[in-house]
Amino acid sequence: FTQYSTQWDALSHIGQHFDADGDGTAEIVYYNGFKGGTDVLGPDAEGGACARRLGIDKFAETCVQGRGVLLDLGRIYGWDRTLVGYDALLHAMQSQSVEVEAGDMLCIHTGFAKLVVDMDGSPDPRVLHNACA
Repeated sequence: FTQYSTQWDALSHIGQHFDADGDGTAEIVYYNGFKGGTDVLGPDAEGGACARRLGIDKFAETCVQGRGVLLDLGRIYGWDRTLVGYDALLHAMQSQSVEVEAGDMLCIHTGFAKLVVDMDGSPDPRVLHNACA
């Protein structure tokens, strides 16, 4: 896990094998279709790992501005570990009348940070590993 709390971060951490261009071959694709090996380079690339696109430095070039939209998964799914896929996410959004439009920034509250704070400086990894959406 990279952190227990909210942070602004790059969108180049995790790619997924996906056939983004419909040619029948899955390739590593990142947020918004940026491609591994071209836009996001791994540690074996000449010069090492880097994000030509999707890096945190891109936020500073023109700033980030948008409407913040909050979705409270903790209220719907509780504090036990729950894997939330596409259908569950849509259900949560519909039940809270959350609409995400172009340019919006979706903030998802899971309750995880509150759970950590409630542990009063002694977080229990076993509890946290099995907690929240």
